[in-house]
Amino acid sequence: MGHALAGRNMVQNFPIRTFALGVLTIGVALPTAALADLKFCNHTKEQLRLAIGHGSPNNSEWTSEGWWTIDSNQCKVAIEGALRARYFYYYAKSNSVTWDGDYIFCTKDEKFEIDGAKDCKSRGYAPEGFRELDVGESTTKEIDFTDN
Repeated sequence: MGHALAGRNMVQNFPIRTFALGVLTIGVALPTAALADLKFCNHTKEQLRLAIGHGSPNNSEWTSEGWWTIDSNQCKVAIEGALRARYFYYYAKSNSVTWDGDYIFCTKDEKFEIDGAKDCKSRGYAPEGFRELDVGESTTKEIDFTDN
């Protein structure tokens, strides 16, 4: 009778143990999921504006988009979720510093999303040199802007 009682207690406790395991699994998985972003952090004394370039999910063209305004000591997520590409590009500027590079993408002064990175001027856009960001196999990345 002792074995039957022990078996009955195990059956009664099974839903509780299953629920606890599920809560533990969700609790461990959630922080990891929240980290899957392309995030830019401004560690300068000035506000900055950010534009990014990436492969378009709709076609084989490159897409540029902006502007994100990032206040001093703040961060902004430019792409939410797991990064599905290896290369991204960014251009940022404050009143005193510009973070640029050798990869040309189209921009304009107001908020934008532009398909295609060629013939910017003839299409009414401003060409800007963006920096390349190689995220490798990572599904998340944070870029920190500093005064140095």
